[in-house]
Amino acid sequence: MNKTAIAYYTLHGSSAVVAQVLSERYSCDVIELEEAKPRGKGFFGFISAGFQAASNKKSKLKIDVNEKLSSYERIIVISPVWASKTVPAVNTLLSKLDLKDKSVVAFTIQADPDHKDAPKIAESIRQRVKDQGGRLLLCYHLHSKGVKTAASSEDVDEQLKGFFEAYKSIN
Repeated sequence: MNKTAIAYYTLHGSSAVVAQVLSERYSCDVIELEEAKPRGKGFFGFISAGFQAASNKKSKLKIDVNEKLSSYERIIVISPVWASKTVPAVNTLLSKLDLKDKSVVAFTIQADPDHKDAPKIAESIRQRVKDQGGRLLLCYHLHSKGVKTAASSEDVDEQLKGFFEAYKSIN
């Protein structure tokens, strides 16, 4: 059994690219957090998604996160950043997943390469992980090529160089 799982949500593909790069590097199991109701990708979907994230809303997922992730010791969580917050699917994960005695590594990915809200987002993730009984080891922030434009695996790999070095020391 693999000790590490990657749980991610993606709308335009960047988080999926991050999950793929990490799973290839660390041979982790990968679980996509799919919302039960598909999210619109047009203008109104964009506005609605931003509002839901800004309001810390949660979404109904197609999977039971505890059933899927309970056997893992370490969970890598990957979340897009919308309106300077984690997305509703990841909010659901972080509010429902029993993280007792588990460690978490979190990644955020956003269109803006200026990660000015990164400390606030990392603290929010850290607190929610702690509230669920877990320990956040590291929160790493990435960026895509722009709104609705997925990052390439080359872009992600380049941005992850610093993470790979930091991860060696905690792994």
